[in-house]
Amino acid sequence: MKTCRPDDALAEVAQKMSEHAVGSVQVIADDGGVISTITDLDIAIAASIEGRKLIDLTVREAMFREPSASPLPDRAHRRRRHLRY
Repeated sequence: MKTCRPDDALAEVAQKMSEHAVGSVQVIADDGGVISTITDLDIAIAASIEGRKLIDLTVREAMFREPSASPLPDRAHRRRRHLRY
């Protein structure tokens, strides 16, 4: 399973997803525990909302704050959640 850290640049994570043909990676803490999961859609939404280059955005700025095993919410719901953080 591919992982990343909260302070990794979104550009690096997007590249990792592309290289391994995956749509999400787990975000892990220094102790190895899972903090969240970040998806390619999370990256696209963060870039759109922030209006900045992916190299200038971090995983922390785009990820949900809690891991979730529930089905993916619709885009409008995801956008609202991003705006709250």
